[in-house]
Formats: sequence, C-alpha cells, structure tokens
Amino acid sequence: MTDVAEPMSETAADRLIHAARGNPTAAVDPTRLKELEEALFAAAKASGSGTPGERRRSEAFVERLVGKRQVFHQQPREVHYPGLPDIEFFDREDFDWLGEVEAAHGDIRDEFLAILNETVKDVPDLPQGTPLQQWSHLNRSQLFGAFHLLLNGEVTETAARAPKTMALLDRLPQPRIAGRSPMAAFFVLQPKMPRIPSHCGPVNIHVLLHLPLISQEGCGIRVGAESREWRTGEPFVFDETIDHEAWNESDEPCAILICDIWNPRLSENERRTIADLMAVMKRFA
Repeated sequence: MTDVAEPMSETAADRLIHAARGNPTAAVDPTRLKELEEALFAAAKASGSGTPGERRRSEAFVERLVGKRQVFHQQPREVHYPGLPDIEFFDREDFDWLGEVEAAHGDIRDEFLAILNETVKDVPDLPQGTPLQQWSHLNRSQLFGAFHLLLNGEVTETAARAPKTMALLDRLPQPRIAGRSPMAAFFVLQPKMPRIPSHCGPVNIHVLLHLPLISQEGCGIRVGAESREWRTGEPFVFDETIDHEAWNESDEPCAILICDIWNPRLSENERRTIADLMAVMKRFA
C-alpha cells in the first residue's frame, strides 16, 4: 500500500487554495503551500490513475490547485468549430496509427536527408505590408525553413522524391479541404536560432502531428502550460490553436515532419459537413 502524506485540515487547505488562486484577502505560507502540493501529488499517485494521459491530467490538476499552472484556451485565428475541448497534447490512445508513424521514421528520415541535399528550402516570406510583430527576426531568415510535400491541399514537386513518406501520409486521417488541406512538410530549425515565437494556428478543426527526424537535447516545443522535448522517432499530436512556441538551443540542426490531422474529437459526420461547408466558403471567397 502506498504511503500518503497526512492531509491538511480542510480549512487550511481551502485557505491555501484560495490564496494560490489570487484571493487578495488570503495570506499564504510558502511552507504550508509546499506541504499541500506534496500531499496532493501523493494522493494523486495513490489514486492509481491508469493511463499516461490520466496521470498527466491529474498532475496538471494538482498544479492548478496550487496556482502553478496557467489555463490556456483555443484561439484560432480564422475558423473556430464549437464544442471542441482545449487539449494541449493528445493521448497516444486517441490515434491507433501512431505506431505505424513511429515505425516508419527511419525511411522518412532517409527521404528527408536526400531532399535536403538536393533542394533549396522554403523560408518564411511574409507579404509586403504584413505586420511582422514577433516574426520579424525570422522573416526571410535561413535559420528556419521548410520542404513542403503538401501545401494548401496540393501535392508539391518535392513530394515525388519522398514516396514512402507520401504513402504513409495517404493512410493518415488528414483533412481534404480544397485550397486549405492537407498540409505536410519537413521543417528545419538551425542551431541556436531564435525561438519560433508564441502564436496560435488558424483553425481548430485539425491538429498537428510532429515526427522528430533529427533531434537532440535542447530541442522542443511548449503548447499552453506544457513543454516537451522533440525526441527522434517519437511522434506526438497537439492543438496548434493553443498558444505555442518552439526552439532549437542545441549545436546541431533539428528536423521535424509536420502534418495536419483531423481533430480526433470530430465525428465522421462532422468531418464531412465541415469539408462541405468550407467548400461553400471557398466558392464565395
């Protein structure tokens, strides 16, 4: 049986929680707050939350209770589909095909390296007059670039040199929306480049898959209140409409395969309806 720290009195715990939430009338004792945090983590561990996702959520709940975790919400720049939950990183169990992506990373990496040796990558090039804001240090910079395979729903010339990657993408549940999706690209972050600044993606109907192809310590991404390292061959999926940023603080280049995937909380009927509605929007554009 797991030992659990002696719980604090309800009154003391409530006072600390209220103080952690910003109640200006409640004083907080840092020592007691630390005791509360340890007791909560011990209780969460003892409760036996089963899956990795369940454990991660219970730990995030503890961080919220003691005021250490900020709450982030979806902030799509263009299209918001109602009723979809705010999930920073999705559970592996949401995608039964992630194992196939993981197994293919060696072949995908080989195709990327061949393309890298032959092709000039696309660099960020914002149109004249676009407010650069936090992107000014990366606009037209060689520090960050991409080799697009699928762009705005169209297959690029580069795709012909990545047949195994394209075959895998064809088996994934990517949105098929004329003029918008699917999207897939090899992204390259050069050593010690400035951070890709915090931003939110355009639509919450899809989420992003990251498959790190070349990565090392010091490469990673923050989505909302949670950060993860990119680890070679270990894919994950996140909601890009939640505030996020990325970095390569290592001494070597970092490369990622990125593609869009239908939001797993959308039913098949909703996906068809969304595609039809977006087609109507395109006709009127």
